[in-house]
Amino acid sequence: FNDVIVIERKANIEEICNNLTNKTDKMNRERLEREFLKINKSGARLVLILENNKALEDIINWNYKSKYNNKSLYSSLKTFEARFNINFKYTDKTFVGMEIYNTIKYYIREVLK
Repeated sequence: FNDVIVIERKANIEEICNNLTNKTDKMNRERLEREFLKINKSGARLVLILENNKALEDIINWNYKSKYNNKSLYSSLKTFEARFNINFKYTDKTFVGMEIYNTIKYYIREVLK
C-alpha cells in the first residue's frame, strides 16, 4: 500500500528546519518539495509526523535551536499542507509507533471499503 499512503517521520523541529535550510545542500528544500509533489501527483496520502506533541506551540514560541525564523517555518509548513495536501501530526515520541500503525491501518481500511 505504499502507493496509497506515505508516512514521513521527523524526530524534531530541528530536522525539519535542516531539511528547509541546510546550507551545505542548497537544493534541500527543492528536493523536499519535489518529493512531496511526486507523492501528491501519485494520489497517495502523505502524513508527516513530528515526534513532539508540543511542536506547534514550540514553533510559534520559537522554542527550538535552529535560527530558522518561527514565522517562516510555520508559513512553510502551512504552505506545504495546502500545496501538497499533507496531513501534519504532532505526536509524543512514546506514541509514534502506535500513531504510524493506526494511521496506516485506518487509512487502508477506508481504501478497501
